[in-house]
Amino acid sequence: MGLEVTADEPKPGIHTVHAKGEIDLHSVELFEDVVHEVLAKNPQKLLIDLSGVTFMSSSGIGVIMAANAALGDADDAIVLVGISGVVKESLKLIGLLDLFPIAKSIEEAMK
Repeated sequence: MGLEVTADEPKPGIHTVHAKGEIDLHSVELFEDVVHEVLAKNPQKLLIDLSGVTFMSSSGIGVIMAANAALGDADDAIVLVGISGVVKESLKLIGLLDLFPIAKSIEEAMK
């Protein structure tokens, strides 16, 4: 399965990156490019929708960590949305579930 990544701005200052498929060594560049495009817009909050992601390697996790550093490690600047299955377990194993707010949906993340 490939990777599809899109971005939008559902509210002023709140940007969303939607990923669907597998984020691995071969596809991470697309994910990283879209995240960097969004970061260039200086979002107040970045929602990363992983509800359609079936696998994420350490390279994908690295993109999220770099985005967090780019936003100045601000509290709640990044919200991970819709994580489940293998992705959730991977994030749990390395302790990222405690580092980022988690939301079940975009609507919940925007509250």
